Amino acid sequence: MAKVFIGTGRRKSSVAQVKMTAGKGKITVNGVDVNEFMPYATYVMDLKQPLVATNNENTFDIEVKVSGGGASGQTGAIRLGITRALLEYDKANEANEDSYRKILKKAGYEPINPAEELAEMPVNTTHDEYMERAIALLAMCEGIYMLDGWEASTGANIEFDYAIRNRLTVCFEKGEQ
Repeated sequence: MAKVFIGTGRRKSSVAQVKMTAGKGKITVNGVDVNEFMPYATYVMDLKQPLVATNNENTFDIEVKVSGGGASGQTGAIRLGITRALLEYDKANEANEDSYRKILKKAGYEPINPAEELAEMPVNTTHDEYMERAIALLAMCEGIYMLDGWEASTGANIEFDYAIRNRLTVCFEKGEQ
């Protein structure tokens, strides 16, 4: 049985579950060929960009289940799911210069987790410095994920308000609120 690499992508109100296996480049979305499923060829080109950036257009077969939102949101969710599946595939190579993580990050396709970057800030960082960096990282995101209990955090409330004002997707740990 072929190894399966899985990635989940979310954009706007769309969610995509991506299964990637060794193959010849066939992509199906909800059981239909991607070229038939997507209304425009530009959407197909867009969702394939992580594969193009890593030279894998004809290396993997990809099966996608996507729901919610419109074609644009679904395209973004699929692209993110493919990116995450590629990162899972290349996990052992992560430290090397030619890793997919570095290639995809440089191309702008790697999802960022601001919390990971903020955790590396010096211990003596002030709250204002921390929040300035958090908002700068948030500005690079398409959406945020709020953990349970976020309402009790001043910083999380600031991030939530920023996301709403800038029309970012907001997901909650226990479902939409």
